[in-house]
Amino acid sequence: MKFPKLIKYLTFIILNSLVVNAYHDNWKQVYEVTGNHIIAFSNAVSNYIMAVAQNGSLKKIIKTTDGGETWKYVYRDIDSFINGKWPKYARDIAYPTKNLCIVSLDTNSLMKTTDGGETWNEYQVEIPYQPLGFGDIDMYDSNNGAMFSDRYVVVSHDGFKTWDTLPSPQGFMIYCGSMASPNSICVLSRDIDGSPDFNERFYRSDDIGKTWNEYPHPDYRIPQRIKFVDSLIGFEVGGKRTGLGNQQYELIFKTSDGGRTWEKVLDTIIGYSFGLQDLDFYDKDNGIVVGQFGAIFWTHDGGKSWQFDSSAAIWDGIPPTLSVCYFRKYRAIIGDFMGRIFMYSGDTTDVVDNKPQTADDYLLYPNPATNIVRIKTPLSENGTQKIFNSYGQEIEGIKQKRINENEIEFDVSPLPAGAYFAVINDKGKIHSKPFVVMR
Repeated sequence: MKFPKLIKYLTFIILNSLVVNAYHDNWKQVYEVTGNHIIAFSNAVSNYIMAVAQNGSLKKIIKTTDGGETWKYVYRDIDSFINGKWPKYARDIAYPTKNLCIVSLDTNSLMKTTDGGETWNEYQVEIPYQPLGFGDIDMYDSNNGAMFSDRYVVVSHDGFKTWDTLPSPQGFMIYCGSMASPNSICVLSRDIDGSPDFNERFYRSDDIGKTWNEYPHPDYRIPQRIKFVDSLIGFEVGGKRTGLGNQQYELIFKTSDGGRTWEKVLDTIIGYSFGLQDLDFYDKDNGIVVGQFGAIFWTHDGGKSWQFDSSAAIWDGIPPTLSVCYFRKYRAIIGDFMGRIFMYSGDTTDVVDNKPQTADDYLLYPNPATNIVRIKTPLSENGTQKIFNSYGQEIEGIKQKRINENEIEFDVSPLPAGAYFAVINDKGKIHSKPFVVMR
């Protein structure tokens, strides 16, 4: 088999190793809602977290009070028909205090508990029928919150004892929303008119929806979630098609002025990449975002840099990663499409430095990279070293130089964001090291 063909043949295996070779090996499975999808998490204070799981028309709500170590059911549909009707589908959850929790539902309704999940009541919201109901709910605190449907925003200032309904800005479709302050509502909307340009728009109201201001928004195509850490700092996650099948770029945008301007802080591809889906922040510096098929990124400097992370446990079975909750400085919870819940618990979440950490004869660092990649390798005189993309194609013209007799440096600054492989062919053996370039 010729060398380039061998690289193509090994690409799938190497892509798997790219994800499995994670920086954090502290993810562990702590619970499983068998046969369900984990839809969303929310946490009140410290170790109190609730999650919604869904299987067809049946939903379940589970709760932990010890930071994810143990879970219990606080609600579950037990019949396909309730009072002769299908159960309502859960869309999102907000858990602002130990006692108050609200679940947004399809068909324009919500569920609420005021005793920590012991009892639940359902309420109908009087707005014109929206097929998907309320996709997002965001509580700024125990009193102030908003639910977002396709064409309406429902705002409450008393913990959803009462609420007001507002039409979407200019009647456009709302894709996702967040509250930046008790009086500030932010939405990302777009047209669905059959044209290739969806006309993404960002709107913000600082008077509870009486007036809306529109600000320029970057070309996004597939926004998934928006979250404001405070009144000015906000993040969005999503994707944009690469033109190769269903693969998407994984995108993160940040605003530091309340949505008036946005900057792209991550644009990359990690193996099977169908875009990013959810995010959560512990504070303005520490955050985590998740995407499909085990893509996880941390930031500990407010989005200036992002650290790719995953684990063999999360990657197993290649499930889409759906939701995340970052509830303590060194702890996060992730739920996936297979109903599994994973917890990260470590004594540090600092960004990995750019120095070799082991005695591996073929160690590659830094990873992720931006401008340079170094490989520690005892390369013989006749050995070769090359860079390939994720499709097994050699990248021509990459400058390289030997730092010392055991280290080679590649200049990867011309490469676009994505997954690559440094391949050493020496003494009849091929050593391949996957790495990620971030922009």
